[in-house]
Amino acid sequence: MAAAASSTISKNSLKSVEWMWQSNPNPWSKSEPAEWRHYSDVENLIMERAYSNGEAKAVLDDYYIDFKKNRQISNIDNNKQRPVKREERKRE
Repeated sequence: MAAAASSTISKNSLKSVEWMWQSNPNPWSKSEPAEWRHYSDVENLIMERAYSNGEAKAVLDDYYIDFKKNRQISNIDNNKQRPVKREERKRE
């Protein structure tokens, strides 16, 4: 997954949407601060389109995003999971 900054303009041009995944070595650790990385522009677009259309998941190359659980899950090993989050930001 690329760590490039990304944002997708939502239908309301006053907002941009960014999807991120938790990149900590152990994303479930409660003792370390969460580290978040941005998905690539293309991944962000795929995810936001699926989310906006009410789909249950978005399929990327190596992972799929479960919107109900807010998880990134490996297409090969369902035990490989990470939290994801969606942030809306006001455009300036």
